[in-house]
Amino acid sequence: MKILAFETANRYCSVAFAENDKLIAFKTASAISQQSEELFGLIQEALDGEQLTNIDVIATNIGPGSFTGARIGVAAANGLKIALPQCKLCGLTTLELLSCHARNQDYVTIMSAGKNEYYYQIAGGDIVCVEQYRLDELLAAHPTHELIKYDEHHTPSASDIIQYLAIHDLESRFTDSLTPLYIKPPHITVAKLV
Repeated sequence: MKILAFETANRYCSVAFAENDKLIAFKTASAISQQSEELFGLIQEALDGEQLTNIDVIATNIGPGSFTGARIGVAAANGLKIALPQCKLCGLTTLELLSCHARNQDYVTIMSAGKNEYYYQIAGGDIVCVEQYRLDELLAAHPTHELIKYDEHHTPSASDIIQYLAIHDLESRFTDSLTPLYIKPPHITVAKLV
């Protein structure tokens, strides 16, 4: 199986190409937050002559993370799917991808959601958004679990997507279209008409 994976929901855009769970190529953008400018050039570099028509699965991070970055990755995957109807799509979350850094099966992944809130996921559970005091309670309830926090040392990349797909049987999650993962509503207000 040939997999094209890209990470656009976080600081650096990256692309990976793998065949039968073996990483063939990994490319990353040199600049922060340049997903829309860099993605397709990185895809071309990673494929290095491999025909897009040979790709079986396109996988990307659907969030949480950069609101715009997640939408860029999802839109790119859905657009490629239109041109490549034989492909299946697979969307993975940032917290799932953080679990690639776990050393055991009992872990908790967290990342900042801004405004003193955090995304939290215990191994195999759902992602929830909690305030700091609640996060402290949740972490205290699982003192033996390994804590993996999204930071400069643990930032998902396209190679993590390949690794996650190799470890987990995700065929049941293959789909024909993706949508970004929005866990909490946007912080906007509607202007009042006078």
